[in-house]
Amino acid sequence: MATDTLRRIRRPGPLTPEEIAGEQAARREVYAEIPSLGMVRYRDLSRKLVRMRRRKEGYESAEEDALLEEMERLWSKLTVEERDVLSHDTPKPLPARGVESKST
Repeated sequence: MATDTLRRIRRPGPLTPEEIAGEQAARREVYAEIPSLGMVRYRDLSRKLVRMRRRKEGYESAEEDALLEEMERLWSKLTVEERDVLSHDTPKPLPARGVESKST
């Protein structure tokens, strides 16, 4: 009566395209809820770039170029799922300059 208490979760061999898509979708959900350090850093740099562009009113600078290079370096290190989550992020609108928010 020797039964194996550990069962094989999935069959041996390569994954099917459906299994791969399912695993990628699960990873995207996890990264959307709990971002990696690389994702957090990329989002921070993205916000900094937006602020910098607003301050410089569209004029490019060496500081902006350095920031873009850092963002590109980080992007290349992210997984496909992390990139997918970041590319589907909707940026939070920034308040217009000189316009105070009205609290009701």
